[in-house]
Amino acid sequence: MSVIIYIVIISAALLVLTGILWWKRKEVSKNIVSIQEMYEYYDNGNTRRKYLYKTVTSSIDGTIINEGIDGIEQFFYPSGKLNRENNWKNDQLNGPFIVYYEDGKVYIKGTYKYNKLSGVYSVFDKGNKVIWTKKY
Repeated sequence: MSVIIYIVIISAALLVLTGILWWKRKEVSKNIVSIQEMYEYYDNGNTRRKYLYKTVTSSIDGTIINEGIDGIEQFFYPSGKLNRENNWKNDQLNGPFIVYYEDGKVYIKGTYKYNKLSGVYSVFDKGNKVIWTKKY
């Protein structure tokens, strides 16, 4: 009878220990995410391009799991005014984009899905009138 109780106690202890080790392994294996704001400049010193670059690194062995542009990317005219905005997700164009005339009026509107045009693509004149449209 005491041998059975001894085996049950040891089995229970092993199950608890295995659970603790699994939990700790799971806790240690979280990835490290690094986000850098990147800039490119014109010769006149004004910002040409601004975007976020995300790197996901394994906390176990330091290998890079994923990296690329993630979030809003902006391009500017040499004057410093906004030229266009793109949305990125996991290094792919994903979401709405807008291109502006230098006076700030909308020139082109569209949407990307997994690096391909999707939905309605519209071109506007400077009076904000649609002059061309295509559905993807």
